[in-house]
Amino acid sequence: QIEASLKQIEIGGTEVECFKSFKRQEEMAASWKKNLEEEVIKPKETEQNLQARYGNLLSTLEKAEEIMVGF
Repeated sequence: QIEASLKQIEIGGTEVECFKSFKRQEEMAASWKKNLEEEVIKPKETEQNLQARYGNLLSTLEKAEEIMVGF
């Protein structure tokens, strides 16, 4: 019975170490995921700004063409 108890203690210790390792990996993954999300946000914002500028330029071009047709 003592051997069985010692084996359970050994297994429990191994399980604790595994869970600690998993926790460290999850923490690193969470940090990596957050950094990745931030890297994705920047190009999206840039694309939105460029799309808005493009829309404004098209509008300006259309107005200029209307003025040119008037001459």
